[in-house]
Amino acid sequence: MPQFSVCVPAYNDVAAFARCLDSVLGQRGITLECIVSDDSTTDDIATRVARLADSRLVYSRNAERHGPVANWNKAIRQATGEFVTLLHQDDWYRSDHALREICAIFGREGADTLFCGRALYEDGHCLSEYPLTLERVTGFRRRFPGRSLVVNTLGHPGVAFFANRHKDVLYDTSLLYFSDTEYFYRLIGASGRVAVCAAPHIAVSRSATQLSAGCVARLDACVPQLAYALDKHNAVALESGLALARFFAANLRHWGKMNVSKAAHRAWTEFSLLVLVIMLLSFPVFFAHMLYRAAYRRVNGKVWG
Repeated sequence: MPQFSVCVPAYNDVAAFARCLDSVLGQRGITLECIVSDDSTTDDIATRVARLADSRLVYSRNAERHGPVANWNKAIRQATGEFVTLLHQDDWYRSDHALREICAIFGREGADTLFCGRALYEDGHCLSEYPLTLERVTGFRRRFPGRSLVVNTLGHPGVAFFANRHKDVLYDTSLLYFSDTEYFYRLIGASGRVAVCAAPHIAVSRSATQLSAGCVARLDACVPQLAYALDKHNAVALESGLALARFFAANLRHWGKMNVSKAAHRAWTEFSLLVLVIMLLSFPVFFAHMLYRAAYRRVNGKVWG
């Protein structure tokens, strides 16, 4: 049994995939398998894997496209390592000792789940680092779903590591934009002890081809997903109204007038009148907070994460 199973769901972008794969196979001081689940429409990923001929690579190609979330789950199901993590192909490990340090924390803390800090990159340049604390992880769980479902304070899936026995906690294929936060909540809930690696070992790429960027372009389509997730976790009207207000306030900067109109119409059809009233009353507060955050980060040279 390898110490780590690093699950890499692949889709077409061979340059990003190669960078990710090099960072995984370059890890020192631990044993690992790298599970590549290829959902591509081209042969580029398969060719790249074949050239490496590395026994640590476990490659499979989907006969028909699974779509992002189902492909993530497929990769996780194949994991045989003691600890499992999902690393998107446009993310990577910033050092060759990242997994060794994480493995040491698992052993020292006796944990079955661990979250790691991250750094945000754009065009190969580090924009900002986001170290992690245990208080942030516990706060994430405590504030779900009213805040944490919409405001992701933990990061991309690559920041989460968990014992193999938790691989039956899978991503909800009915979700896309909220899939990571909803998954984190259930993973933490299933865990006996959660640890943190504060160091930002995970590099997260911000690009136009990123899955979240595609969601941002059609956020009106995310409103039904938000309603579904809130209902799934039995959110009361207050939680739903606050979550909806945060969703609108956090993403207005991405929208044109047409998208705002579409999103508002979807909210009208998906949520009760009480939820909408709570949303309208609380929206100015959250919008003012977002403006403050944007100004504060601009002054301090940090990027909206």
